[in-house]
Amino acid sequence: MVEIEADARKRAGAGIVRRGGANMPREPRVHAESGFYHVILRGNGKQLLFENDDDRLHFLKLLRGKTQSGGVSVLAWCLMSNHIHLLLSDPQDNLSCVMHGLATAYSRYFNSASGHIGAVFQGRFTSVPIKSDRQLLQALRYIHGNPEKAGVAPAGEYRWSSYGEYLVGAQLVDDDVVLDLIGGRSQFPTFCNDGGMRPTLCAPGSVSPTRTPWCWRAKS
Repeated sequence: MVEIEADARKRAGAGIVRRGGANMPREPRVHAESGFYHVILRGNGKQLLFENDDDRLHFLKLLRGKTQSGGVSVLAWCLMSNHIHLLLSDPQDNLSCVMHGLATAYSRYFNSASGHIGAVFQGRFTSVPIKSDRQLLQALRYIHGNPEKAGVAPAGEYRWSSYGEYLVGAQLVDDDVVLDLIGGRSQFPTFCNDGGMRPTLCAPGSVSPTRTPWCWRAKS
């Protein structure tokens, strides 16, 4: 988890190389032979990316559309107040195109809906190449554990992540790869416990409306 966060910070700061006071071109993205990436989008100047649940739902709608049209699969996602974590599979090398389209479309929506003017996201997105099954599972744990780490809510009580999809059935994510690695959906709570998360989540229908995952709400 520490390794993933440090790598992400390193890549986020490597966008422009300053040498002798001059701005140099950004380094090219590191290609993942596996096709898997941990992607991070940050609000410009740490600004809020979502003002309400309609904004979050619209982002997820755009995420579904842009990834499907670009041949990219979503393995995990988490929407925080001023940044977004995604775990993506990009077998066709379309990641840059898909993420540019997603960021542009959401920025236009957000500025129109909120009256905000200017850049919504901080530069280009950060992408950490996944090099092994172990790193893939670490990234999944890190993404789902982000709300708990930030002191917002336990992983199992946070509505705006793919945690609930892995527990009760996929809506947006392609969960086959991860479930194959951990031994099936029934093993997901154990996998989370091994990572130090608190996977407390009630059964559908008994969850507080303020904590109901978006995928359950969409079914009702």
